[in-house]
Amino acid sequence: MEKFWVYLRLSAHPEAKTLRKTNTLDMNDGHMAIRIKDYRRARDYLIEKQVEIFENPYSISGFSQIFCHDPDGNLIELNVDPKDLNI
Repeated sequence: MEKFWVYLRLSAHPEAKTLRKTNTLDMNDGHMAIRIKDYRRARDYLIEKQVEIFENPYSISGFSQIFCHDPDGNLIELNVDPKDLNI
């Protein structure tokens, strides 16, 4: 059985809106973050499924990031350690 771990980072932003009526991708909105293994594979999959994404591979946060919305409009960050970035 393959071992895995989940890195969860919760962000708070004073002006964040969780049930918003806009579909803009704003990485400052409240969101959850999920650590992924393969940046390129995740990005290509989302693009193939026609999911709007915002890429931030060289973020000053210390993570290479992809932002998208789930079907309910919640903001999700997928991130990978920059040393594992494979774009």
